Amino acid sequence: MNPYNVTGPSNSQVAQVESIVSQRLKGSFLWMVVGLLTTIGVGFAALANPNWLRFAYQNFTIILLVEIGVIVLFSARAYTANVMTLRGMFFLYSALNGLTLTLISLRYNVFDVVIPALVGTLAFFIGFAVVGGATTKRNLSSLTPYVMAALIGMIIVSFVMIGGSLL
Repeated sequence: MNPYNVTGPSNSQVAQVESIVSQRLKGSFLWMVVGLLTTIGVGFAALANPNWLRFAYQNFTIILLVEIGVIVLFSARAYTANVMTLRGMFFLYSALNGLTLTLISLRYNVFDVVIPALVGTLAFFIGFAVVGGATTKRNLSSLTPYVMAALIGMIIVSFVMIGGSLL
């Protein structure tokens, strides 16, 4: 007999929670893809438009501080702000990130590394996270060690490639 009268969740309750979490994760990954596309689009637009590039170069410190400010504000208001306000801040951050990454890439001449990294990241999110996560019925949390190892490997390779391009 259970003296504390405590029971675990029923199978239907577990299934309901898993369904909600699955829907939220799908939405999160889709927004990440949209953010990456925005960052890449603004970066290429800045490269194609010399006036944008000149403006970003002349105001790099201000753009970087505004980008950090948007991050802080977004984090502080994540649970209290209107959804449309949060989406606006997200797209502002993505656009500013495109400008700053473009300038950093131009400064260190690492376009041979940055463009493949951005395209590879986008391909990963589209191929694995969005499509794979949306179509599979399997719990993908068992892949966490492999995905973390791949992430650490990509970071190490990025530093090696950047170091090699500076020589």
